Amino acid sequence: MATLEGDDGAKKEEATATGQQELLARRGGVFGSAERSDALQQLRAAKRTPGGYGIGHGFGRHGGAVSAGSADDEHQPLVADDSSLDSEVDAAAVGSSGNSAGSGGGSAAVADAASDVALQQFCEQHFGVEWVRRWGTTAQQVCSATQQLQTFASTVTCRSVNDTHMPAASSPHVLCDATNLRLDPSKLRRARCPLHRPGYLCTSPTYHRYEPGAWSVNCSWPGFSLKAFSKDHQQDIFGAMLAQPGSSPDGAGGSSSERDSGAASSGGSASREAARAPAGVEEVPTLLVTREIREHANVYHTFTDLLNVYISVAVMGWQSCARQVVILDNHPPGPLDMLWPVVAAGGGSAVLPAVRQLLQQPGAHPWDVRLQDAGADSGVGVDVGGPDGRLLVRKVSDFKGPVVFRRAVFVPPGYTSLLFAHLYEESSCPLRTTLFAGFRRFFLSSFGLDDQQQQADAAVAAGSVAVEGKVGVGGDGRGGAGVARAGAGGIGSLGAEGDAHRSDSTLTIRLISRRPGPGKARMARQIGNEEELVAELRVAADEDRGGGGSAVSVGLLDFAQLTVEQQVAVVQQTDILIGMHGAALAYALLLPPHAALVELWPQADGIWRCYQNFAQWAGALYRRVANPDPSRHRDTPAGDVTQVDVGEVAQAVRELLPLVQQRRAERLGLQRQNGAQDGQEL
Repeated sequence: MATLEGDDGAKKEEATATGQQELLARRGGVFGSAERSDALQQLRAAKRTPGGYGIGHGFGRHGGAVSAGSADDEHQPLVADDSSLDSEVDAAAVGSSGNSAGSGGGSAAVADAASDVALQQFCEQHFGVEWVRRWGTTAQQVCSATQQLQTFASTVTCRSVNDTHMPAASSPHVLCDATNLRLDPSKLRRARCPLHRPGYLCTSPTYHRYEPGAWSVNCSWPGFSLKAFSKDHQQDIFGAMLAQPGSSPDGAGGSSSERDSGAASSGGSASREAARAPAGVEEVPTLLVTREIREHANVYHTFTDLLNVYISVAVMGWQSCARQVVILDNHPPGPLDMLWPVVAAGGGSAVLPAVRQLLQQPGAHPWDVRLQDAGADSGVGVDVGGPDGRLLVRKVSDFKGPVVFRRAVFVPPGYTSLLFAHLYEESSCPLRTTLFAGFRRFFLSSFGLDDQQQQADAAVAAGSVAVEGKVGVGGDGRGGAGVARAGAGGIGSLGAEGDAHRSDSTLTIRLISRRPGPGKARMARQIGNEEELVAELRVAADEDRGGGGSAVSVGLLDFAQLTVEQQVAVVQQTDILIGMHGAALAYALLLPPHAALVELWPQADGIWRCYQNFAQWAGALYRRVANPDPSRHRDTPAGDVTQVDVGEVAQAVRELLPLVQQRRAERLGLQRQNGAQDGQEL
């Protein structure tokens, strides 16, 4: 059983006053006027329309800026070959060049916005692969070895920006990689809070404090400054890093003067002695990740980590090579842990059967899966927790002695993710971009969802711009509006193939059910009249079919009764997803580009824009229905409950159905065309 999120209220109650302020700042609640740019002022004036691009509030967006220091965009290339990012651009450029913008409730036509070259260019520069490329151009080798140390030399290369689309508390936004990076696990101590971020989510001691020399590199780091790194874990790590040229991975050290020069964190004789101890060597490229306590079991926050993993892999050019993940925290097991070997570590469909088996074994964990990398004369083999093969994911506490990582990258902390941009305001980019199209492909291909459906998604988006008022495509005469429930009883025809292999034109509407259950006595933001809402949605579906639209299936969706793999599959076969604001809506990033998200809110103020942004960046349509009547919202011992306005929700769905039908028909048409060209059956 997979639980999607914890209780935000409990988190805030346990935070100290300082922690509460930190929470607000970190999640984007504090914005100074100096933190925003007017880069889009002229574009807003030129493109202003009566309804705007958003939810009935006009254009009303704030631009943002990326300060990248003194890097020369034209002459300072990425450390990794640009071809690794070019492939992402090539794969998604068609879909994002004329892509559909998510539109808000009652908003006017948005086709002109989607086709506007200036807006699309802005989106790519600030939210697309071009944004990643610009980040990469700031690469500087901050720690270098002298010529005589080439055999065992280390390097540290960092890329740093201050992106004002994101909360100021998360800056600077830094991505660093290292060669011959040494870890001494004896210098790690359990901690309730990171050293440089006290008073925030301090619960059980599952973080680490790093003593000087916990990390070390054989290079000189002049001009080191802690301020160059984020307080979210990075200052802890790099503040304890000892730069001491002359100490090789096998313990053969250089002169004392060489070891002491240019240290990021000065070390005494004990540190130098520890650095000379023999160490094991990890040859496989390594992603070093620190997650947030409790957030590691939350879909939204796990996606922030995985997006940063995706960016790190792309920047390093590791898409096609073996890699591993080392988790630098010691948080308890969570329902989303299987995503780390399958998605982050690149195990993909090769390890899925073994992961499924481990999930069914008492006491087993998906991180026990081992992968036998392909050799010259053999294929890939998977061993379930046996001694053969290599682990894809390990905790730092699994290392019992010093170890040297030949190639490692410190994945930026989740709180520094682009998914925190524009939390409380209309997004400056309401379009699908190459970055999010690429992330969706990266994620879904890990589950075997990489057939012609994924290739067609990018191309069809160019011709599936949402135009309000267009009529839907005709049905095929089979079936009608029905009700189904995806939960403990299974997911019916859902499978790893996604919706590319549907045999009819039936559209699927799914309402996310939020209810207390075993192991979770309290559930926030419940819908008090689920059945009434489903009945009204059935009426809307029948009306659409009577007007010549497609057959429509309406169902309740209980994510808590599905495995993570099933959750991904069910999202792939959803055309309109409806749900109360909550972490489950983060799956909007994986919706088919023709789809739509309807987000319900229990109140009309304090709106977070995160899932609106997710839907728009994924290319999906968007509607919000917020409850303006406090009398329809009540607190209970089992959680707060809202009696939603079923008529308003149904009306939003009536508006969306013909648009989704048209967009899906165009998408499936392109799939058939591509299938005919490459000889594959749809």
